[in-house]
Amino acid sequence: MASIVASLDGGGTKTAIIWADSSGKTGQHRINSGCNPQDRADWLDPIRAALHALPARAAHITYGIPGYGEIPQLDAQITAALTALGSPCTVLNDVALAYQGAFPEGGGVLVLAGTGSMAMAQGPSGLHRTGGWGDLFGDEGSAHAIGRSALALASQMVDGRAPDTGFAAALTARLGLTPANGPFALMGWTAAQPHPRAAIAGIAAHVDAMAKAGGTAACELLKSAAGELHLLARTAASRAGLTEPLIWSPAGSVFKSQTLRAELAGLIGRKSHPPAHSALIGGLIASARVAGWPAGAPWRATLKEHP
Repeated sequence: MASIVASLDGGGTKTAIIWADSSGKTGQHRINSGCNPQDRADWLDPIRAALHALPARAAHITYGIPGYGEIPQLDAQITAALTALGSPCTVLNDVALAYQGAFPEGGGVLVLAGTGSMAMAQGPSGLHRTGGWGDLFGDEGSAHAIGRSALALASQMVDGRAPDTGFAAALTARLGLTPANGPFALMGWTAAQPHPRAAIAGIAAHVDAMAKAGGTAACELLKSAAGELHLLARTAASRAGLTEPLIWSPAGSVFKSQTLRAELAGLIGRKSHPPAHSALIGGLIASARVAGWPAGAPWRATLKEHP
């Protein structure tokens, strides 16, 4: 049999791949560039770069691709492009990949908040997803939504529609802007970004840092985002037939924020449940099963994801 199986987890701002051999020894590589086909025409480039790190041709690769499973015409293009890369593969939505890792047997809610957001739950009524409608009219509670809200609040302070608490000055400074850039510096900064969605999502980390420093406005933005994620989680769980208090696991860069994580735990009524596996490890297990490898508990116990 081929010497490795692999799993690739894509996102709006990163593309990560992991591989394992039959002994469970793993290797991993990360590209700091997103691969969302709905965001960028060059979405396949970071995937090719990640695959270049593989030490051998994989017996099977499980791909977690943002936006997959939403637009049939685009799905067909994605599947054809990934199949053409060589190795036999399975393509999933990136959140479905993460859910498979977190709750292999179902029974919980995965709340994803990275560049975009959604919740997924599996229970007596099946597998259900809420959210993930994109940044034009969805993705509530996501990094992009937090970033957009931060820009909106800052702009309102700049032109006097909101009281100036210092939030706008702190945010513009964190973005590398100065008064010399003029009153519309935030507009210029946004227009200059080659990938605006990912850049705006990156503002969420600045908001979290400002919240840690005691910024009231930043804290309120994160609490509002937590409320949106709670609605996603509660709705997905209800549709799946799960009862409260919910068993839930977080996924995505937004949950690096302790402020937001604590707020969501309070709204749900319990702390988050550690996922059984990461999305990458979940994909490895899926690949091994499809490839016909003996992917039982002894092999799974040897798999390690590197920082």
